[in-house]
Amino acid sequence: MALTIRDLDDSAITSFKELTGKTTASGALIAAAQMGVANTALLRTAERRIMQLEQALQVRQQALANLKQQCGRIIELAGQTDLFVDGE
Repeated sequence: MALTIRDLDDSAITSFKELTGKTTASGALIAAAQMGVANTALLRTAERRIMQLEQALQVRQQALANLKQQCGRIIELAGQTDLFVDGE
């Protein structure tokens, strides 16, 4: 398949060649496009994983907040000696 790309400046071609290690403009463009597709897929996977981890973190933070409340309640109850002293 033949493809003509117009209006691509020399600095872009040089950047693509440096990025891909290819020596021809066409090879560099093809390799850069392939890298873009692969990296987009990796990015989407990473974004999904980040969302999962953020949700897990939120659950754990809520659990810690609940635990903190319960610990405070235990400390409060422990300070009430009349609950633990039988008939004295």
